[in-house]
Amino acid sequence: MTVEELRNIPYLANEIKRFDKLISDLDRNAENDKKAIPIQMKSEFDEAIEEYRNVLIDCRERCRHELKTLTAFIEGIEDQYIKSIFKARFVNQKSWCRVAYNMGGYNSEDTVKMTCHRYLEKYNARAENRPQSENTL
Repeated sequence: MTVEELRNIPYLANEIKRFDKLISDLDRNAENDKKAIPIQMKSEFDEAIEEYRNVLIDCRERCRHELKTLTAFIEGIEDQYIKSIFKARFVNQKSWCRVAYNMGGYNSEDTVKMTCHRYLEKYNARAENRPQSENTL
């Protein structure tokens, strides 16, 4: 797991919404556009729309799967302090400075950032040492 992957959480959520809207718009517009198409071409039109719809659904499902994997990773963090850092930074998109402030105490931006990076280093080191079948999140 990397910081770059975790940074994708809000973008994945937005992509899922975008794909939902595209699918909805496609369904709505396809019905209206069907009226203007000659009868001979309706089957080709239906096939093209269905193919495009399936592409959009596949893309949306890939985003959902990746988002689910990333959020499951964060939810799987047992230490509540570290989990709070990850949620604030990657789910709620807070700056490192804001994360440190929200965590309270004598935390600095560098402290919470280092906590995050160290956790990821340890997690990835453990993942590399597991047998191949156990390397799933």
